[in-house]
Amino acid sequence: MIQIQRSTVRLRKKLSPYTFLFVIFGALSVFMCIQSFIANDQEGFLLSLCILPFGGILVFGIMSTYRIYWNENGIKMGVDLRRNTIPFTEITSVQYVSGYNTSRNSPFRKFKRIVIRGHNKRKDYIEISFHHFRSEDIATLMDEISKRRPDIEIPW
Repeated sequence: MIQIQRSTVRLRKKLSPYTFLFVIFGALSVFMCIQSFIANDQEGFLLSLCILPFGGILVFGIMSTYRIYWNENGIKMGVDLRRNTIPFTEITSVQYVSGYNTSRNSPFRKFKRIVIRGHNKRKDYIEISFHHFRSEDIATLMDEISKRRPDIEIPW
């Protein structure tokens, strides 16, 4: 687990990437409630009422895996089982990346993100998505990096 000290700052999440999941679970729950009410099926009705909280817990679990923190020592990213920490002294570059997703799932979805790289460019990197985090928090982090590392160009 990531240890959060009192001086640690966390980027705040946007709710928009996860809204679709809330809509899907809500619509599924309402549809099942109506169907079970029409069929006079009490077990189906209770099951349909359980889907909405289950969906909420699932979405909350998905939201809580992608986190970005920073403190006086460096920047930390926690995604699933991979946790990277890059000290401010080891940051080699900060890049703004935009384009289209090349995966089969969403080939037309545009992405924008900041990539912070450490000494080992293959393993030491942190990706900060504009789709998941608030822009003002990302700007605060970029200001913090530029204060601590004035030699690095910030693409902001």
